[in-house]
Amino acid sequence: GLPVATTLLFAGIGTLIFHFISKMQVPAFLGSSFAFIGGYMSVKQLGVDQGMTETLALDYACVGVACAGLCYFVMAALIRLYGSERVMFGTDYPLWTPENELRYIKELDLTEKEYDNILWLTCSRLFHL
Repeated sequence: GLPVATTLLFAGIGTLIFHFISKMQVPAFLGSSFAFIGGYMSVKQLGVDQGMTETLALDYACVGVACAGLCYFVMAALIRLYGSERVMFGTDYPLWTPENELRYIKELDLTEKEYDNILWLTCSRLFHL
């Protein structure tokens, strides 16, 4: 029941707070999947306005979401290029459980050291734990 605009606003504010707290030390931040809602609905409405059926317009929106899924491949490449010590694990809890999100991290096919950096060492260094 939360309005899309409110969701996107607070996802953006959360991102800014994250970068402030991390002192811009951790550049990778994958925001909430709620960020897809606005674009998804916009593509659907644009398609309907252009004379498409709602189903066809939603198919186009799904292609966009699938392309966004390719971001995981890009993220793995960037992690390898710039180093896993610049990435910190996070979730959309309570919407998705950490266990569920860990499954996605494991699909990136990283080394054990890269997993350790992403899952806890980066946070430990950042907050001097």
